[in-house]
Amino acid sequence: MCGESRTHGVKRGKIALTGNAEDDYYLSLFVFGTLHTNTAPHSINRVVDVFDTTEHHKVRSQIASNLRGVISQRLFKNPNGGRTAVQEIMFINDEIAELIRQGGSPHQLYQAMRKHNQEGNRLMEDSIREAKRQGLIYDNVIW
Repeated sequence: MCGESRTHGVKRGKIALTGNAEDDYYLSLFVFGTLHTNTAPHSINRVVDVFDTTEHHKVRSQIASNLRGVISQRLFKNPNGGRTAVQEIMFINDEIAELIRQGGSPHQLYQAMRKHNQEGNRLMEDSIREAKRQGLIYDNVIW
């Protein structure tokens, strides 16, 4: 588990740890890290934007080739006085990988997530709706 990614060096190290199909070696690792972003699609840009613009294409290519998924989590107050975690899940399939590689917008990534929801992709708005239905969070939560 890698902690929060705030610096260029830490993010560069995490990308290097995942391996790169263009390199001579392949690593099979799970690398978990945390970022401060509001959505799963915005996490891609958060990582890419740490790098110099001349490196964006290479970084996007590495992410598209190696990333398997992104989970974004929000904590909402619940009726029992605690907090309930609600997640947004973006699995990386061929279409989403290509959007990442080409620099697709978060809106385009969301469209692909909706299109491929049967593959496990889950939008935050859907998770919130389900948590409200189950009484896990207050009905007045707005996303």
